[in-house]
Amino acid sequence: MRLTDGDALSVQGALKAETYEKDGAIRLSLSVVADHVLALRQPRRVKKANPETDARRPEAPAFDDSIPFCAGPTPEPVPRRP
Repeated sequence: MRLTDGDALSVQGALKAETYEKDGAIRLSLSVVADHVLALRQPRRVKKANPETDARRPEAPAFDDSIPFCAGPTPEPVPRRP
């Protein structure tokens, strides 16, 4: 599993706390001992070409751009009132 900074994870395991002394001060060190790690973001899958399923898929009809905007005769203009 390849992880990068900021990836969301689900971790199951134990939290380990240890104390140590540095420069006269007592410090606390926290560690996670992971039993199971799950990446919450799944990597993108690349779709492979499959000739068997592509042959069963019907081909889309070609785009027909010849449809007129007005299907009937042009209407006569409405006379204006004086």
